[in-house]
Amino acid sequence: MSTDDSASSDVGSQIGFGSGAALVVFMATRDSGGQPSTELYAVPISGGQAQKLNGPLTAGGNVFGFAVADQGAHVIYVADQEVDDVTEFYSVAISGGLTSKLNAPLVAGGDLFTYRLTPDGATALYIADQETDGVAEIYAVPAAGGMPHKLAGTAQFGNATIQGVQISPDSKRVVFGVERVDDSKQYLYRLAISDSQVITLNNPLTGTDSAGINFVITPDSQWVLYDARYDDPTLASGLYRAPIGGGPSLKLSGAATTGEYIRDMVLSPDGRRIAYFGDDTQDQDFLYDLYSVAVAGGEPVLLSPQFNVQADIGFTPDSAYVLFRCCPFAALDLYQVPAAGGASVRLNQTRADVDDVQIVDYRLSSLENVVVYRGDQDTAFQFELYRAEVTDVPQLTP
Repeated sequence: MSTDDSASSDVGSQIGFGSGAALVVFMATRDSGGQPSTELYAVPISGGQAQKLNGPLTAGGNVFGFAVADQGAHVIYVADQEVDDVTEFYSVAISGGLTSKLNAPLVAGGDLFTYRLTPDGATALYIADQETDGVAEIYAVPAAGGMPHKLAGTAQFGNATIQGVQISPDSKRVVFGVERVDDSKQYLYRLAISDSQVITLNNPLTGTDSAGINFVITPDSQWVLYDARYDDPTLASGLYRAPIGGGPSLKLSGAATTGEYIRDMVLSPDGRRIAYFGDDTQDQDFLYDLYSVAVAGGEPVLLSPQFNVQADIGFTPDSAYVLFRCCPFAALDLYQVPAAGGASVRLNQTRADVDDVQIVDYRLSSLENVVVYRGDQDTAFQFELYRAEVTDVPQLTP
């Protein structure tokens, strides 16, 4: 596949599909006359000439990111297309043609910070200081083009910093965290895209209480799972479940994880369990324990006793197993464990000469319980790709 520019191009890592997967959308950087620029293209998946999608770029302008929207009919992208270093939001038909600017005119000094696309691909959200320089607000606009409308502004949250924006799977609600200036606390809010109604998801905060900005929305769009600390003298956090429509939060992490900081969490594909890990503030040994608990509630299960769990925890596609990396000594191995509890099994092989194999990352297949991982399994510091199957092992009854 080639671009329509005669200058050599370097294709970026972001790839999308549109028009029923008949077209591939990508960004490519070309160097023409000593002035490199990144632009947006679409090319038939069967091969052929690529077509440029973005509008003409100003000197120094670049496309920074994109998403395929509107059931594959349009592409939304961010670029400093008209003024160098002023990032704005655009939409274009995947077949090419005139581009439409999605954001309203920016105030002097204004900029677009980030964007999201609803799962149904119909609506684009963006955060920008569009009306007042330095005051970030959330806006929604049809992905195919139209008039944006403001959903929420930081002024109504005590001039807060908006963090961690997520859209519910049913494309109806937005959940986001804010760090407020007026009381230095973190809050969790939900707003409806249709009417901009905002509600607070976390329980009332007093003293040193604070809701974290680490959260997930269940696949049925009914619950928000988040970390927070409520009335804990050790300043430790717990895992809570809040109805997305509003109401009291229920603690899921329970007494089993009292005194721990929740470091990361991941929801199972079927939405029934959540795995999370944290460090015990009482031991002060910086060992991270891995737990699993049912979203419906119940006692958490310790999945990784005597392990120092690292990031990148994940579920298999069938939600039966949790994968994690850990380093019992100098090694960083890849393990599987039944999501409801049971024995851990190491997936990677070790070298005969040493015990410190480094598994640096992994990816799970979406079709079967096969994992591909990268590590120096055969030769120290020579990182290669390996394949392993997640095997059936005895599981505890949930």
